Amino acid sequence: MDGCDCQFVTLSSSDGIKTDRVPFGVVRICDIVTNAAGECDKEEIAVCVQKVRAEVLKLIINFCYHYSVEPFSIETPLCSIDIYDLVPKWYADFVMTLKPAMFFEVMEAANYMGIQPLIGLTCLVAAILFNRKSASAIRSVFNCNPRVTEDRKRGSSTDTLVTEGQRLTSAEREKKRKTEGTNGFRDKSL
Repeated sequence: MDGCDCQFVTLSSSDGIKTDRVPFGVVRICDIVTNAAGECDKEEIAVCVQKVRAEVLKLIINFCYHYSVEPFSIETPLCSIDIYDLVPKWYADFVMTLKPAMFFEVMEAANYMGIQPLIGLTCLVAAILFNRKSASAIRSVFNCNPRVTEDRKRGSSTDTLVTEGQRLTSAEREKKRKTEGTNGFRDKSL
């Protein structure tokens, strides 16, 4: 980023809400921002973050501000499964006070925006939360149910996870198989 003169960034969320001007140095940890800035010669750029809602974007900017002042790293091997032993208190509080749905939105947004420290933090918390949990407890978090597949009936131990809306009867599966081509697209000639 040596050739970039950008000083400020304005981000707009998927719901069309724009942020206040954010110093480029604060959000430079976001790949989506540094890629948009490129070799720009403007003092300010605007970046549309198409897959992130305003509420989530506000949390991410808050994370970026804090990270610009107090960066952290996750030491491995892990010495504990308590997040408060692994990262500074502010970061632990940041992720542990999020409701589960918001936590996963922040995780997804961090991945979309390419924010490595936040990806690492959210993945660490997810690993800690799922540590020593049964498969059924993890399925309940993701609202998934196991479906016994035809392979399982024939002796294979492979289960397929599906969400409630994806469950098909054998007649529906047969109809779907007949109406779709081998690549999954609907065959117009049938």
